[in-house]
Amino acid sequence: MVRLKKKRTAFVLYSLLLVLPALVLGGLHWHQIWLDYRAELDAVPEAAREAARRLAYGISENLSQLLDAETARPFHHYAQIFAIGDELDASLSLHYSPLVREELPEGVLAWFSYNLADLNDEKVGLFMGGRTPEDEADLQSEEPDLVEAAERLMRRNEHDGFLRRAARLGTVETVESNLVPVAVNRAQNDEAECFREHMELLNSVTVPINYSQFHLRFYEEPGGEPRAIATRWIVMDEFDPLLIKHAPCLEMLRPGFGLVQGMFLDPYWLFAELPVQVSDQVFSGSERFQGDESPTANPAERAAEYRFPVSLVRTLGFETDDDDTTFGDINVVIDEGEIESRFQAQSWRFFGVAAMLALTLGTGMALLMRSVSRELEQAQQTENFVAAVTHELRTPLSAIRLHAEMLLEGWVSDESKRDEYYSRIVRETGRLSTLVERVLEKARLSSKLANPEPGDLSDLVTSLKLDLEQRAGGDGADLSFQLKDGLPAVLLEPDAVSSILDNLVENARKYALPPATRINGSGPIEIRTGVHSGQVVLEVADRGPGIPSEELEHIFEAFYRVGNEVTRTSTGTGLGLHLVAIHAKSMGARASVEQRESGGSVFRVSFRGA
Repeated sequence: MVRLKKKRTAFVLYSLLLVLPALVLGGLHWHQIWLDYRAELDAVPEAAREAARRLAYGISENLSQLLDAETARPFHHYAQIFAIGDELDASLSLHYSPLVREELPEGVLAWFSYNLADLNDEKVGLFMGGRTPEDEADLQSEEPDLVEAAERLMRRNEHDGFLRRAARLGTVETVESNLVPVAVNRAQNDEAECFREHMELLNSVTVPINYSQFHLRFYEEPGGEPRAIATRWIVMDEFDPLLIKHAPCLEMLRPGFGLVQGMFLDPYWLFAELPVQVSDQVFSGSERFQGDESPTANPAERAAEYRFPVSLVRTLGFETDDDDTTFGDINVVIDEGEIESRFQAQSWRFFGVAAMLALTLGTGMALLMRSVSRELEQAQQTENFVAAVTHELRTPLSAIRLHAEMLLEGWVSDESKRDEYYSRIVRETGRLSTLVERVLEKARLSSKLANPEPGDLSDLVTSLKLDLEQRAGGDGADLSFQLKDGLPAVLLEPDAVSSILDNLVENARKYALPPATRINGSGPIEIRTGVHSGQVVLEVADRGPGIPSEELEHIFEAFYRVGNEVTRTSTGTGLGLHLVAIHAKSMGARASVEQRESGGSVFRVSFRGA
């Protein structure tokens, strides 16, 4: 019993050693998957901010390149005519401005220029580029919106006041410029002769010109049309009066001037098209750009997005009169659905592997448990066998020794008593012989192949009837034979059938109830032949205590006995019914048992047809 407990304990410990590591490692792996998933989600806001920074930087770089190209442009290009170079020759070569002839850069709607010092009389110079001088005359009729926008811009500057205008100057750079381009830029059409007359003076004089950096400004027209402009200031202080005395055509330079020059930027290019182009270059993975004008149509997809708002108007440094404007507002979108999908895929893989592992462990544990159960059963049967054999050997040996000593020492003088003692010694010796024979028979049958032959089952049982009746010194009164004639021939081996009957009858006699405790319908042990479920059968039916239903499947196992060997009162080793099953199998037959109505059991051997 102690050995069985140790085996059960070892099985439990071994199971824990298999299951616990799998649970711990699986739990740690799942915990790491969950932590990685949460870390990815927590990193989304920072990733969106970083993507927005890259996007804003890319747009700013494109805008800076455009402004740098305009910064390098001389101020006197912003006029209908200009002088090529810084000096005039005898031909007085004047040409149309590059702003008239050049194509507009991408993102620029038009160039403009006006004199801030004389807003009342000054008109805006508007340049569209890519035109001939004849086309330029039609600008007022072709682009009335831009012409009006430029005039409104000039009026806005007029109403801004000196301090606000001065605040927009920012960093100012002073450049010494030859007087020729300055004079030509501010000249009237009828002053060409004056320039030719004083050519030597114009070519020899330089004046300081102050350049400001480009200033960005955004506003919306009264009709809602957005305007994005870049302006710079060109300032020259009062001109030397002595020079004007020598060249009257320089009179227009006496008060100096403050020119406002710049560009109308295309707001739709700057705040819509350019972000898309830049996002294709700087975004990766699940990052994308999206304007509020084109939200995700599917609400479910939108719910899985993280949206980081960016105001390009403010990010790019535009001055605006309306701090609440939403024009130029975009969203940097990161699709959290990809993270969710990746997490779900990892979860499915994890649980798939976990299910396979659980199935593998479960199958292994089941097989291990089955193996251990068999070992425990075999160990239990071995213990039963040892207990039974010990009991079976001790009892007859004690009886033989006792009676032999009494006879040897002459304690029995009565002849009839002496014969009784001799008979007892012979009976107990036979009992020992039977025990040994059964153990040897089991070992022999385990390695022996039977050779059954066709025969009549009822005839064979009839031939064994006398031996069964006389077995154990009886007269056969407790046996009842019901043998059916004309049964089909079956495969038989006489010795095997004899052993089957001997063991079944002995088993029935061993567990027969006392007459006083027998229920209604009790009677002798019935030995029957017949047909059951289409097969020829041999049945032994008793009126014993019966077999519990939970033990029916174990009754033919080696050394198995119903109940506990310690408390059992009947003799036996648990080999009798096992030998029945082995003999039946050797002939291709099958042994079975079932409960009998009104108490007892029916043991049945079903034979194969010949």
